[in-house]
Amino acid sequence: MTRTRFATLLTAAVVVAMAGCSSDSGDDGNNPPPPPPPGSSEGAMTAKINGASFASVGSAFSYTQSTLSISGTNLTTTISLAVGNVTAPGTYTVGATTGPVVIFIVSKTPSSGWDTISPGGTGTITITSISATHVAGTFSFNAVPQSGTTGAMVVTQGSFNMSK
Repeated sequence: MTRTRFATLLTAAVVVAMAGCSSDSGDDGNNPPPPPPPGSSEGAMTAKINGASFASVGSAFSYTQSTLSISGTNLTTTISLAVGNVTAPGTYTVGATTGPVVIFIVSKTPSSGWDTISPGGTGTITITSISATHVAGTFSFNAVPQSGTTGAMVVTQGSFNMSK
């Protein structure tokens, strides 16, 4: 299977997995989750997007059959990360010719999107802990605007720490 076809299938899997995952968005979906205990970032995704702080109010992850899908969202922005063929902690790069396939996608309300699938997208994810019930690590990437979207998307200082 070509990397492009695999990346397309992996992107579709991320969308399906994230749609079916529960989130930490509160008991009825209308209330934000309670703040984590001091010093804890359990369930959180944070980053700098073009220099501005991003903190998720809802997050989810799925790790099945060596495909990791992670998503963090707030009222205006969603960051989705996918790593295919990952079986252990490590640092993985967008566009690597061997090893896991890495994809980052950012969407902003109402309908803007950026991704690292398109030529010019770059990034890395460092996974420090991975299991069916817990995932943690860091990330950074430069995403390319999707059709109809303009402007740069530079994400730095990204981190996630989620448990089920």
